[in-house]
Amino acid sequence: LKNTEKKLDIKNMNWKVMGLAVALGVGVLGSASGAEPSGAEQPATEQPTTEQPATGQGTVKKSTPAQPAGGAYGAGSTTSWAVGIGAKHASSPYKKYDDNDLVAIPAASYEKGKFFWYGTEAGVKVYRRNAHSIHVGVSWKAHEFSPKDTDDLQLQFLDKRKPTLMADVSYIYRGKIGIARVKASVDVLGRSDGMVLDASYRYPVVKAKKFQALAGAGVEWANGMQNDYYYGVTQEEAQRSGLKAYKAENGLTPYLTVEAKYDISKRWSAFAVGKLSFLNGEVKDSPMVDKSTTYYIGAGLLYKF
Repeated sequence: LKNTEKKLDIKNMNWKVMGLAVALGVGVLGSASGAEPSGAEQPATEQPTTEQPATGQGTVKKSTPAQPAGGAYGAGSTTSWAVGIGAKHASSPYKKYDDNDLVAIPAASYEKGKFFWYGTEAGVKVYRRNAHSIHVGVSWKAHEFSPKDTDDLQLQFLDKRKPTLMADVSYIYRGKIGIARVKASVDVLGRSDGMVLDASYRYPVVKAKKFQALAGAGVEWANGMQNDYYYGVTQEEAQRSGLKAYKAENGLTPYLTVEAKYDISKRWSAFAVGKLSFLNGEVKDSPMVDKSTTYYIGAGLLYKF
């Protein structure tokens, strides 16, 4: 049994090392090629991304509304950064969980050449060809469960589920029909050793001079290790809590998003974001969960330097 456990540990370690090596290798190759991506991309639920679709070569015409930090960018030494403050509220899928707080959050973004940092995501824009680009980086997955934050007596006997750092590779298409992204992520801190695949599409529904808005839809696939870490109940936890043991498998979670940005002045802008997720059966069937949907809303101010 010990030999089997060692083999499994080595296998998981090799998987994570291989993932990091591939990510770093692609990043180095992209930087060496000199190819510039057509535009920045960031999670719809973190900060607003109201950039316009590429016009074929990733250029922005003079008549196009001003881009927010993290939008279309130039090559070479172009630098863009912004800081601000915002507030967010996110519902939790867990039973009787304390999720009623409105949390203040710092809002920040930075770009220089191929490097980008948007809130909880940072990386390198490694490739661009017309409307197509590839990004490699890392992102912070803030999902967590703390037994002390639930009023459910049985859930208070469960183990803590922690946030984690994900290694990401994203493909982005930006054209007249909207913005599409496919993103693959793996846990590199060993919390779940899981994998997440995300595909989304966003369309600019409003493109006024000072106000821009995007509506979108997507689907997120999480493998069994990812779902089981956050929603499974082990035999030991079942004995302590009285809940039934549960092993979660892979599942698809569809979602809808909306993002908006209003330019108050040349430097100041206000933003708002929202996301509604429809939980898959593997999550809803967990004895830890009593909801079928979760939501995220956020708003704030940004100052662009």
